[in-house]
Amino acid sequence: MVETGGWLKFIILAELLPAKRVAVLVEECDRLGRILGKSIATARAARKPQPGEKSDQRQPITNHRLIMTDSPSRSPKS
Repeated sequence: MVETGGWLKFIILAELLPAKRVAVLVEECDRLGRILGKSIATARAARKPQPGEKSDQRQPITNHRLIMTDSPSRSPKS
């Protein structure tokens, strides 16, 4: 987002397009940057250990759509 914002500001400064036309894109870029920033902060806060947990203990990642089961292994026929 930072690079995109920089290029948009360059377009305005270099007068490649009217500032009015690019302003909407600059605002949208700023909004997206704030949304991503909040998402990162939320994800980091969710990773903090709960009281009583070790700080290096990680929660397992689960996929509720995929169910792994032990299947009998096939042995090669002799």
